[in-house]
Amino acid sequence: MADIILEHDHINTFALSRDGLTFASGRLDGMVEQWSLADGKLIRSFDGQIGEIVDVALSPDGSLLASACVTGTVGLWRSATGELVAVLYGERQLWPRAIAFSPDGKTLASGGTDRIISLWDTATGVLLKAFENGDDDVASVTFSPDGTMIAAGAGEADRRVRIWNVATGTLQTTLDEGPGAVSALAFSPDGSTLALGHSDGTIKLWHAANWMLAATLDAHDGDLTSLAFNQSGSIVAAASEDRSWSLSSPKLGTVLFRSLSNKETMSGAEFGADGRTLYTIDYGGRLRGWKIGGN
Repeated sequence: MADIILEHDHINTFALSRDGLTFASGRLDGMVEQWSLADGKLIRSFDGQIGEIVDVALSPDGSLLASACVTGTVGLWRSATGELVAVLYGERQLWPRAIAFSPDGKTLASGGTDRIISLWDTATGVLLKAFENGDDDVASVTFSPDGTMIAAGAGEADRRVRIWNVATGTLQTTLDEGPGAVSALAFSPDGSTLALGHSDGTIKLWHAANWMLAATLDAHDGDLTSLAFNQSGSIVAAASEDRSWSLSSPKLGTVLFRSLSNKETMSGAEFGADGRTLYTIDYGGRLRGWKIGGN
């Protein structure tokens, strides 16, 4: 059984703080909020965007919160005060679909329907770099743990992942076309493995040292909305539109567990700071904590 931490009708996406004390959420009505993970109480609201929030992210030190909105903006906020630092507009001001902070928190990456990856200075809100990511939407984006690379997943028309050098903005490699849009991405904590979540429910694991395919996992029957490694990298969790979540072993290349069907589509999954709790959220706005064992 899981502990229901929060139940709120309009919550669409969430992100945990690294210290495990709080989480941020984005709502269908454009509201961004920060909550206590211990008791589900509201800490503060961040009001300034109009339209559905499709992604939220917290900087590694928890000091900044970013929110991507369908109106074409990314909001950047100070977590402790709710102060708006900047409103970021992409070059074509189209719908941002994915955002991610660099490991040092100094850069925010955004990508979306403009097919561009934008890198922003989080101190000033200034655009640092922007580069085209192929012929389709940017559906997912993540930094490598050392901050030197960005992986960007494309939509249904492209189905590829491109690996970019952060310092130069040059393309390092393109991973082979997958079975569907690359809707979720996650690096293992040591950076040795990149997990790809496809829209057909498949998880592909790639060796980052040589970009060879390590394993293909038939984890779900629907679009993968989220991927997350635990702290040791021994387990990768996935959330899916098939209303379930799963745990897989990169080492064994197999699915270890798949949950029973939920009442609502699963929109996110992240491991807590203790490494033994998996937090999931569904489109009904229910945030649950599941005890899954050791890290």
